[in-house]
Amino acid sequence: MSPITNAEEYDHPILYDKENTQINDLPFILKWASKTTGVIIDLACGTGRVTIPLARAGYQLIGVDIHRSMLEEARTKAQRENVNIEWELQDCTKLDLPVQTQLIYSVGNSFQHFLTNEDQDALLLAVNKHLQVNGMFIFDTRFPNEEELLQPSKEEYWRSYIDKDTQNKVDVYTSSTYHSISQIQHYLTIRKFKNLAGDVIAEKRTNIHLRYTFPQEMNRLLTMNGFEILAIYQDWNETPLTNASDNMIYVCRKVKDLDIT
Repeated sequence: MSPITNAEEYDHPILYDKENTQINDLPFILKWASKTTGVIIDLACGTGRVTIPLARAGYQLIGVDIHRSMLEEARTKAQRENVNIEWELQDCTKLDLPVQTQLIYSVGNSFQHFLTNEDQDALLLAVNKHLQVNGMFIFDTRFPNEEELLQPSKEEYWRSYIDKDTQNKVDVYTSSTYHSISQIQHYLTIRKFKNLAGDVIAEKRTNIHLRYTFPQEMNRLLTMNGFEILAIYQDWNETPLTNASDNMIYVCRKVKDLDIT
């Protein structure tokens, strides 16, 4: 397994779950799951945010992630909800499962964690290998518009939320630097934890690096790796992509096996 060098955001899975409660992608994935039979693979499944609801709906799931702490939390949550999911600690670029499936998905913009051309190709080769011909691959990634790439390098307020366990407020700030040659955005996230009186009592800083891929680049990448793009949306409500979009959601079909000899 490759060393993990971009994992600070995932070292604290309970905090991750507190900050990532959205399930707007779930109905879309459920729709495609209903068109398949057999096992479904969730790549970069994290703490099982989508994996567990799918299993609860009666589908057979394999959840794959490289981050041990996230996978352990996913396993704990699945046991708590009494759902049966196979959890695999693997590098998605070297995926090795004894199955071929009709549906693989990867949500939460996980595609951006594959930072180099080689990583992206290896991921798509692994997906191709584990999909049946005409099987579907669904994933999302942030749209590299000007506003997204030209975020301020100085610390800027992003949002606040209430910690459901302590009822304390957490203010979140970010700063970022985009490197045009590598197409990688370097993010710093600063969380300021407050007490009930509003005083900052703790601060946590984490770094993460995200690769941005442009639409025409993605078209070539997917085609070269044996996929046909059926649709590109800007959200999980199937809104068409525009210049003002924030996200790209790809629905792809495997059209051929790749010669990997």
